[in-house]
Amino acid sequence: MGKPTVKPIAFVASEDAKIRELVRSALVPEKVEPILCGNGVEVLESAKEKTPEGSELKLVILEAFLPKMDGFEVVNRLQDIPQVRDVPVLMLLNKGVPPRSLPSSVRLKADNYLQKPFELKEIQAEIHSMVKYFRKHAAPHPVTHLPGHPQMEQEIVQRLSRGQVLSTLWMDINHFRPFNDHLGPEKGNKVLLATVKLIQDIIKSLPAAAGQEPFLAHVDGDDFILLLSEPLTTQIKATLRERFSQEIQNFYAASEIEKGFIYEKGRDKKDQIFPLMGLSMVDLKVSVEKFQHYGLLVSESSELLRQTKVGAQDVK
Repeated sequence: MGKPTVKPIAFVASEDAKIRELVRSALVPEKVEPILCGNGVEVLESAKEKTPEGSELKLVILEAFLPKMDGFEVVNRLQDIPQVRDVPVLMLLNKGVPPRSLPSSVRLKADNYLQKPFELKEIQAEIHSMVKYFRKHAAPHPVTHLPGHPQMEQEIVQRLSRGQVLSTLWMDINHFRPFNDHLGPEKGNKVLLATVKLIQDIIKSLPAAAGQEPFLAHVDGDDFILLLSEPLTTQIKATLRERFSQEIQNFYAASEIEKGFIYEKGRDKKDQIFPLMGLSMVDLKVSVEKFQHYGLLVSESSELLRQTKVGAQDVK
């Protein structure tokens, strides 16, 4: 007899019934069944209960604003529950509004963030990435072995506490998903590894300020963050843009390079034309005077990266 099928489940916490239903719909393509909660206390109560037989908790999706207990406090307390402490967390944030009474020294500690309002396809993409590239909470990325959001958040808070003014370079590989679907995850993983090597090679070629060594994180399927001293940002962006556009051609056939695109089925299952992969970049300055919390930094970068995909290559 074969092994019994394990049913993946997710905790979904929001006071808003519409948000809960939207997340439920977003989980359907990944065949993940939601356990719906209306407040933070319900999440903890569900977490303390024994996982239903034949199921496995794959994801926690919760709002920063929750009745009875805020989302960041829920994440803190989940770390004290052995059976859920390693489950990755996606936190939903209100646009431009920090969680109530949250000082800048407090870390949210989630594995990924999404700003409201969002469309179904946006949260589907986040869920797909977190399920496909499953990593235990705060663990390295399974392909590149780089740290993720929790470690980057910790590094930023620590450097700000030392009075440093920081620059963060947010990078997104455009059209990675259709390439990955077109040629398979093995090829896709090679693109991720090649991108990391390229970034690291460029870092090594530049002078590092004492106590401000660059810190690289892989935070999503094809998203990276580089934390570095401000004077190096412009130089790294220019070099990275040029070399990425050259080296990415190694992953395409000559005919595809000549055409400048590939054919692949889109999310609607219809044949579409996708351009060759490119790199969008956003440069954000971070100082202790302006920093509220890490989640808002993620939200701002996500919005700016979204703009780059309909306009210029990068936004400052």
